[in-house]
This record gives sequence, C-alpha cells and structure tokens, in this order.
Amino acid sequence: DVGVAVFAYTSDNKQYKVDLLPKIEKQIKAQKVFSRKKRNSKNSKKAKSKLNKKYKKVTNKRQDFIHKVTHELSKNKMVAVEDLK
Repeated sequence: DVGVAVFAYTSDNKQYKVDLLPKIEKQIKAQKVFSRKKRNSKNSKKAKSKLNKKYKKVTNKRQDFIHKVTHELSKNKMVAVEDLK
C-alpha cells in the first residue's frame, strides 16, 4: 500500500490514488511507543489498545477505498485486468 503511488488506471487515463500514508505514519508512531513500554504493565496495555485502534483505522480505510473504487469501476459493466510481467 505504501509503495504504490497509483492504485489503478482506467482506459481513459483516470487514476485512483491511495492516500493511506498519514494513517500509516500514525500507526508506525504508535508501534514505536508501544515497543518502549515495559511488558504487561498498565501503560503497555493502554499503548497496545491505542495501537490496535490505529491498525483498525488503517484496515477500515483500505477496505473502504477498495470498495469505492471497485464499485465505481463495476458501473461500467466490464472490467479487464492486465498482467504486468
């Protein structure tokens, strides 16, 4: 997700760009905070809870984006996939 600049191109050169980088950066920061906490302490449990919320937000945003793009593309009644080997 992070390395892909454009998710999809259509035949009329319309681009679908992924905008997950801000959410993923917050997730990485929460991971660093969690990794610095002492195991099984109350603060580590709070940090883990915050980290899990960040993972869930990224997952939800990714699934929502894919659903919106595929819904818009399926309105055309025909979808072809090209293998880029």
